[in-house]
Amino acid sequence: LLAPLTGIKTKVVEGSNAQKLTFDITLSDEAPAGLFPIRVSTAGGLSNPLTLAVDRLPQRAVAAVSNKTPAQLPVAVSGLISGSDISRSFVLAKKGQRLVADVEARRLGAQCEPVVEIKNDRGTPLAIEWSQVPLRGDTRAEVTVPADGVYTVEIHDLSYKAPANSPFRVKI
Repeated sequence: LLAPLTGIKTKVVEGSNAQKLTFDITLSDEAPAGLFPIRVSTAGGLSNPLTLAVDRLPQRAVAAVSNKTPAQLPVAVSGLISGSDISRSFVLAKKGQRLVADVEARRLGAQCEPVVEIKNDRGTPLAIEWSQVPLRGDTRAEVTVPADGVYTVEIHDLSYKAPANSPFRVKI
């Protein structure tokens, strides 16, 4: 794995094969936050670049966050959407707390047009945002929560036609 980061350690995860290659990546404590291009080098050449997001937030997969096991803030939740998928993450928040959901999708190479919605425990939208030019086509929603509780952060494609396996990451 080639990346423009010093002190990076990589290990191929058991079960990887020619169709799916998975790496366990460990970064040094000095690794800067940001988005970095990575490539796989093989005897056959270099892969196309993918984007690696680096920060110090706890990382969770969408599948690991539910309304029964909401994530503690702050957190970064990642996953994939396709077609009309709606990805839902759940977080605990306190009355008066500022809740920000910053979506990285286009910046990671996805071709979808991300929309983010923050909803209360009854499903009422408190904030809805879509593609923003300053975020290179990604989006960010922000709200001050009105009560203690579990809040939902939803990610979907603007036209509900996301290309297959569009990656996203939402920093909450």
